[in-house]
Amino acid sequence: MKNRFDEAALTWDENPDNFNRSKAIAGAISSSISFRDSMSGMELGCGTGILGFFFQEKLSELFMVDESKEMLRITDEKIKSGGFDNMKTLRTNLLHDPYPHKHDLIISQMTFHHIHDTSLLLSTLYDVLNPGGYLCVADLVKEDGTFHSHVPDFDGHFGFDLDEFKNLLVEKGFQILNSSICYTITKKEPVAQKEFPIFLLIAQK
Repeated sequence: MKNRFDEAALTWDENPDNFNRSKAIAGAISSSISFRDSMSGMELGCGTGILGFFFQEKLSELFMVDESKEMLRITDEKIKSGGFDNMKTLRTNLLHDPYPHKHDLIISQMTFHHIHDTSLLLSTLYDVLNPGGYLCVADLVKEDGTFHSHVPDFDGHFGFDLDEFKNLLVEKGFQILNSSICYTITKKEPVAQKEFPIFLLIAQK
């Protein structure tokens, strides 16, 4: 998947849906959790950082984490041009690489459906969070595979059953604070338009 996202990086921000989705998710998160001074955050699977930049002023530090070199290069350019000293990029895979930081907030959008072992990732994120920290996951509601029909070698999840995802979070030790449908992606299919709802789950350690 990394090579595909490297190729997509240059035109990622040209798609208004990527911005509109991020704005909706950021608004839903901001209205659901309590921010305080000196909070540390991470955006997991940050891409070009659209979601994370909505939280730049709310956090004392924000690590933008991704595996795509090109996505992070563009994010770095945005950080430098904006003079955002509290933001840093980090190229890593949390399932394989040691992660040296602790956070009070982890945000992620449209990333989990690319992760084969979501159970292991949730365990890792639980360990990365400080006590009382928030995990905010936005992703596809379970669908029939149409969403990635344009990707012949897609081998991820066709979205998630919301109740099953909640149960997995609880198994890992999280407390569910809020769940909602925060956005809908509309795609033009060969016969008609199709809508893909995006859920937002907010949990606390």
